[in-house]
Amino acid sequence: GDKAYEQNLTDSLRNTYRGRKLDLVMLSGYPSLDLVLTHRNQLFPGVPIVYFSLETRKIAGRTWPGITGVTETQDVKAGIDLALRLDPDTEAIAIITGKSEIETFWLGQLHSELLNHRNTLREIDLVDLPTDQILQRIDQLPPKTIVFFELQPRESVQPAIGVWDVLARIGQRFPTYCIFPYQCVGHGAIAGIESSGRDEVITLAAPQALR
Repeated sequence: GDKAYEQNLTDSLRNTYRGRKLDLVMLSGYPSLDLVLTHRNQLFPGVPIVYFSLETRKIAGRTWPGITGVTETQDVKAGIDLALRLDPDTEAIAIITGKSEIETFWLGQLHSELLNHRNTLREIDLVDLPTDQILQRIDQLPPKTIVFFELQPRESVQPAIGVWDVLARIGQRFPTYCIFPYQCVGHGAIAGIESSGRDEVITLAAPQALR
């Protein structure tokens, strides 16, 4: 959501590859695709693009000329089920996230799945709060709460306390889980569920790139 940062990143990429003939661009993750779609004519005019590690639901039914790739599906339900199996006494789930497009998308997916538990679990959304307010609200959470930490690092700002520092502090107070374990596990989160066919997605992207 930081347009100045987005433009600076675009300028940096354009200057890096200026004068080089690129045969193909491969990208991973929706934010990368979004950047390229917005600034393609500035960055890679006429160059074919292959993507991978994109959520199937995020781009369902969308196509673009000269762009193809492989998607994967993240099992949000399995992540919630795992957390409740490991912490069966849970009475509330707090979700910590930002308001970027991709964070809003995953918040919606969590909301959809938590509707199945609306009679037994209280949902507490902590969305787009400054670090000090996040830590303050964490101190106020009721017992038997678990946390889903979906806050993404912000490359365009340099907070005094980084995202992973916040996660580590929260993980000391409450059982903490995440949709994408490769991002959070090791920083204070207990677990998450790997997306379906993650290795296969990368394997399938390679033949598309060659073709």
